[in-house]
Parts: sequence; structure tokens; C-alpha cells
Amino acid sequence: MDILAYEYLKNGMEAYNADNGKPHGNAIVGYAPKTPTYPLTIFSEIRNTANASYNTCFERVASVGYSVRINAKTKGKADKQTIAREIAQFIDRYLSSFNLTRISYNENPSVNDDSIY
Repeated sequence: MDILAYEYLKNGMEAYNADNGKPHGNAIVGYAPKTPTYPLTIFSEIRNTANASYNTCFERVASVGYSVRINAKTKGKADKQTIAREIAQFIDRYLSSFNLTRISYNENPSVNDDSIY
């Protein structure tokens, strides 16, 4: 690991989630718990590599990637896809404040009642 941003982003995302009323009761964690509650957002670092300097010895470039997995169940009148999409938009707003943007979005409905987005 080179750029130490993961803990800062994860802790900030947890605080942002709490400050905004935890949409649909969303919980944000860094790993999948043994007994999850839904909706659940798992935020993990998938890539963090430094590259060589380009113009000066003081310049460093890093490739950083994060995975945001949202698990949701149908709650009342709100179906799981709607809940997960609203949470994804909520997280996008937080990450965009750091000029981080989503580069892919995959819906993977599972066979049981929860879905991962």
C-alpha cells in the first residue's frame, strides 16, 4: 500500500452515512460480517500501487481502486433494487467530494432475498 486513503475514506463515509440519517438503515463496513443486517455496504480497497516518478524525483503517481458492494433486501414498499440504487447515489455524492468517480456499475441479483450491486 502506498497512498493511505482507505481508512480516511471509509471512516468519512461512515460519518457521512450517520450524519445523513443512514438511508434505509444502511450500515457501512470494511468486510462482510458473519451475521449481516441489510442494507449493508462493504467498502474495500482493491488496488493501491505506486508508479515511478515522471518529471522530478518528488512527483509520484498512484493507481488506487475501491470496491463498493451494496447488499439490500426488500423493505416494505421499497424493493431491493430501488434501495440499492438510492444508496449507490448517496455514496457517489460522498466520493465525488474527493473527485472520485464510479467507473463501473454491475447489478448482480442473487438467488436469495439480498442483492449485490
